Amino acid sequence: MRTKVMLALLAGSLSAGAAAAQSYPADAIISQPEVEVRSGPSTSFYATSKLVRNDRVRVIGVAKDPAWLEIQPPQHSYSWINAKYLEKNPSDPRYWRVKDAVSIRPGSTLPGAPAPNIENMKLSPGTIVVIVAKAEEVQGETWLPIQPQTTEVRYIPANAVPTPNAVATMNSPASWTRAPQDRSEERR
Repeated sequence: MRTKVMLALLAGSLSAGAAAAQSYPADAIISQPEVEVRSGPSTSFYATSKLVRNDRVRVIGVAKDPAWLEIQPPQHSYSWINAKYLEKNPSDPRYWRVKDAVSIRPGSTLPGAPAPNIENMKLSPGTIVVIVAKAEEVQGETWLPIQPQTTEVRYIPANAVPTPNAVATMNSPASWTRAPQDRSEERR
């Protein structure tokens, strides 16, 4: 029993040390049956999608609250932008240009999600956005769903993915290279 407790403590300290030493960005695999991806780093922010066990994510970093990780928006994610701040490209209707600085809001693929109310980043004039679906009218305003920007993030709980270095440290030898043995003693 005492050995099990000591091993658990050792594993916990290795895991904590590895989390602190983890460098980002890093790929990870969801280890929980289901995880909500959120528009901000707490459960008070609305969910934008769900991930399931074995889904892959790209972890960008640790949020200000270390219980949350910043991730690249998962596949099929999108954001909303108000069309009045855009200029349509006459030669290709998928690509629009930002004409005035504008904030974008993470969209949600979940049924019954609240209206997006989080402005997660501001786009500068001249930024090109990619339209991914039909526009929607909301209170007299036209909103367009766009492909997430390369610097956009979403959030998942830190415990949704194992710490890669902790697993490697606990299951691997300290070194995969063996030093050559001195054979002189064997010959005697």
